[in-house]
Amino acid sequence: MTSGRLLQTFRVWDWQRKRTPLADANYGSDSYGASWSQDGRLATSSFDGKLRLYRLRTTSGQASLQKLPEQTAPGGKQPFAVAFAKDDAWGNGALTKAVVEGLQGGADYKKTGRITHKMLDLYISERVKELTKGKQSPVTQAPGGVQDFPLVILGEGGK
Repeated sequence: MTSGRLLQTFRVWDWQRKRTPLADANYGSDSYGASWSQDGRLATSSFDGKLRLYRLRTTSGQASLQKLPEQTAPGGKQPFAVAFAKDDAWGNGALTKAVVEGLQGGADYKKTGRITHKMLDLYISERVKELTKGKQSPVTQAPGGVQDFPLVILGEGGK
């Protein structure tokens, strides 16, 4: 503890090598979202209302994160997700594409005309991995004890 607050560290975990090659030891708050760009930038969103941007740098074979100036989230709110600019072929990013497709019926796995938040969560997770060929894997978190509930009731024709 320092000055009465717990120091928090943001870490990037390498699942293949089972280690933490990149970290920001002065992150400051819980992180609720992260997104890598094609050019090696990492954006994160956190509970303190900040958006943080990093550039991946490699020097002498060693990777590190260069922290760029952080920004307050639009409206000063607590952002729970972050994504990079659109892919011109899709008209938006992989996460947005998956959310829109899911809400338009893609997440109606049981074909009941209802899409619940848990169904949408599963759809987004699988669809983003598919769209990005495994380069992105979204992580979502619902508060403990929240029951599944419908987000969308589809009309005739599944729309």
